[in-house]
Amino acid sequence: MAILVSDLILSVRSRLTDEDRLKYKYPEAEVIDALNSALAHLSEALLCFTRTWVIPCKKGIGRYELPEDFLRLISVSYQGKVITDVQSMESRMNDPYPSAGVSLDLQTIHFFPGVEIKEKENISLYYHYYETISDKSEMISLPKIAKETIVFYMLFLLFQRNVSSKGIEKSNYYLRLYERELQSFRSRVRKNQQSKHICTDYIRV
Repeated sequence: MAILVSDLILSVRSRLTDEDRLKYKYPEAEVIDALNSALAHLSEALLCFTRTWVIPCKKGIGRYELPEDFLRLISVSYQGKVITDVQSMESRMNDPYPSAGVSLDLQTIHFFPGVEIKEKENISLYYHYYETISDKSEMISLPKIAKETIVFYMLFLLFQRNVSSKGIEKSNYYLRLYERELQSFRSRVRKNQQSKHICTDYIRV
């Protein structure tokens, strides 16, 4: 279940009528930059990219850098156990008797009293991240139904380069298409996230 970046770029260039490799109006770097902007927007709007980050512990050190692509925490575990007490840094600092747990700021994760950090242990972060690509040979871990959503946002950005009324009109047109497609894609994502087994006496459906 993945989308080829080369297919995305081909679709975008086709709509831009920019398919002659010897006379590209939009350099490859500019198109990839638009793609990464689209992926950043989708990452925030849908929280659709997840991964695990393992941090090797140092004895007595309770503060560690977050991964550069960190967007939002899903869960954190230490010594194989999930830590459920996760609070904002502001809330934790205002508590005169802070409990053992975890807090985040924009760049680091903090372990508070009661969590004894030991050498050779690991902290595992399961988190949503900002997806980025650097080359058209890569793939994006999304279902193919997301392709048009990405293409429309890229076109919205790329047509902004043309400051004429026609260019702005096309940009706004693709923005409307993107918003409509995003809403449809978001609805599908929610259905998958909220689905549960429905059991009867005879069959699970």
